[in-house]
Amino acid sequence: MSKISEKVVHCQFQYFLFSDILISSKQFGFGPKLSTTSALTSFADEVLLHMESGELCGAVFLDWTKEFDTVDHDISLS
Repeated sequence: MSKISEKVVHCQFQYFLFSDILISSKQFGFGPKLSTTSALTSFADEVLLHMESGELCGAVFLDWTKEFDTVDHDISLS
């Protein structure tokens, strides 16, 4: 029963977030059918579109995977 309730709440919450535009449709990885593959495809399409029209296009990629390894945890906890 708890799994069914969890699924119902999850579906309703996801519908609320995406229908009221609280989460952008370009927020890949969190929405239905919005995987990292679709993010890469969208990015490549956008770059090609700008290249074909002769516009400049740039990107900045940040890796936040080790962000909290540099934080002093004693300071954070205090």
